[in-house]
Amino acid sequence: MPNHRQSEPAGSKFSQVQMCRIGNVCRLTGLSKPTIYRLIRRGEFPRPVRLSLRASGWLLSDVESFVLSRQSS
Repeated sequence: MPNHRQSEPAGSKFSQVQMCRIGNVCRLTGLSKPTIYRLIRRGEFPRPVRLSLRASGWLLSDVESFVLSRQSS
């Protein structure tokens, strides 16, 4: 049966996008869920992206940028 999905062209900006769910965000940042959501309300942490009706996630690059910015402070 042929695969009808079109693959992303080489070098596409979507080929490198990785999403993190809240558990991974907590592990990567060392912060608790309540702290992450408090920082989001204050505008100090990247907002999640809606993945489905009941799921959201963060771009790994946004989480990495947040961690690196905290290290340089």
